[in-house]
Amino acid sequence: MQMNVDVSWRFALAIPAFFETARPSVRRQGWPAVLVPWQLAVLQMPFRPGDEQGEEAADVLFEAIWDAAEGGSLEVSERVVEVREVVDPEATARAREAARAKSQAWLASEIARGGIIAGVYAGLDEIDAGAGVPPVLVEEKNTRHYIGPAAFAAWLAAQDMGPSKHIAAWFKACGKAQAASADAAAALSAEEVQDLPTLVRYRLQFAGKPAQQRPQWTAPHVVLVRAWLRQEQEAGRDRGAVGRLAGDMGMTRQGLQSVLDKHVERAQATAFDGLGRRANGGAA
Repeated sequence: MQMNVDVSWRFALAIPAFFETARPSVRRQGWPAVLVPWQLAVLQMPFRPGDEQGEEAADVLFEAIWDAAEGGSLEVSERVVEVREVVDPEATARAREAARAKSQAWLASEIARGGIIAGVYAGLDEIDAGAGVPPVLVEEKNTRHYIGPAAFAAWLAAQDMGPSKHIAAWFKACGKAQAASADAAAALSAEEVQDLPTLVRYRLQFAGKPAQQRPQWTAPHVVLVRAWLRQEQEAGRDRGAVGRLAGDMGMTRQGLQSVLDKHVERAQATAFDGLGRRANGGAA
């Protein structure tokens, strides 16, 4: 969701721990519709570099927000799980040490049986057999919880905590933006969506709300998105197009990409669909 960049947003970006988490596109747009737990923590309990006590307090709050989002006591607008392969340093070290031990054992056995003379052994012993062992990779899951202002306000109240000035500014900015988008959309229904602008207005009505309160995507709406993406590709503007459109709709890029992945584009139907091989005159 695009919002006006106001002074409160500039003050928020002046917090180093928050600034480094905001993508350049978000910094230009202003207050986003959703934030992740660490962003909420540093806005609620901001600290400066070198302030160990302040950072520790923010970290404690972050853990509490994360646990609440994981446990369900804090409503999450969207949950994104990314899986990637990373190097396991301990397993890699064990594998390389095992390779070295195996190499040393082989050299010792060769010398014992006279297969390698002692002079040659000295040179072979300098070769690090473990260096050729590739690193051991393991899967690492990274979960991001996107939380809206209404859900976080309710959670803060349940903890008997009032919002900081930065969180209060976020609440205020999101409230104004949601009211403006609701007025512009005028309670637009799914059936009234005819083109991309009306689709954007329609989806904005549900920006920042929990997943269960957002309507499912329909095939005609996905067709509109794909048509626009094709236009952007033909114009050479396809780089970052999904993210730009997602931002206009108050969504994350991952959220919109997930919608596209679930709604696989189908080939245009023909009059022979459903006939199986009979469409080819009975040929196999």
